[in-house]
Amino acid sequence: MDQNKQKNMWMLARFPFPENVFEELNEHAYEKFHIKHELTNWDSLYSTNPKETSKHHPAIMNLEDFGIIDDMLKYKTRILEIGSWNSFIAYYLLLNGNPFYYGIEPSKEAIEFSEKKLSEVNDQVHFQFQQNTLENSTYEDNFFDYIISYDTFEHFKNPMTLLKKTYKWLKPGGITVLACPNASGFHPRFFGIYKWRMLFPTHAWLPDKETLFKAFEFCNLKIEKYFTFGGFKGPRNIIRGVGNKLLKLFNLGDRIVIMARKEEHKK
Repeated sequence: MDQNKQKNMWMLARFPFPENVFEELNEHAYEKFHIKHELTNWDSLYSTNPKETSKHHPAIMNLEDFGIIDDMLKYKTRILEIGSWNSFIAYYLLLNGNPFYYGIEPSKEAIEFSEKKLSEVNDQVHFQFQQNTLENSTYEDNFFDYIISYDTFEHFKNPMTLLKKTYKWLKPGGITVLACPNASGFHPRFFGIYKWRMLFPTHAWLPDKETLFKAFEFCNLKIEKYFTFGGFKGPRNIIRGVGNKLLKLFNLGDRIVIMARKEEHKK
């Protein structure tokens, strides 16, 4: 690829894409993504055994790595998931005893699926969905103990909306966990943006680590921990497993997970 074009695509990975850039993207990646996430495949992920269930979702392992899963399971801890999709995280939390879960999700089909699965846990759980966009969703200020957002940030043309609303809705000292693509990772840096698995039309924003950190700081969300994972290109075998462990060890994964705490406005 011509160097100038590669440089331009690298800059686009750090800032919102202009409308016409999608004409250059590989649409096959989007098609594969859609097929992989069909509703009909979701049932196989769920189990009434909490330990078995946690194996099927990296988010649960991330929350355990951050050391906050026990606090999230405390009685009456209010948790919001922005972009709840199939509510797999909620299923795990409710299964383990936390009865207060809220979700924002624009897809009617996803919410119907989630409500069906969550109602199977037991009749004591409390869950509430807003079928809405984030921009049009409302909650009380300082209402939530935790706000989780997995694979949602990169879909917003103005991603600061998510961080600003997170600050508004979190209690003072409340925690947010956000996961999204990381353009500082090994894969996009050394194989090129055009070959990056995160590049398809529904991703309107693909930030690097530095850009993310500045965005969190701007919104008075103090980053306490972060790590990266994934992105080693190779066959699904021991070599790929070792490669991904090394990427995580050196923070070169092409996905980043950030845990941050709400601070009061600086004077």
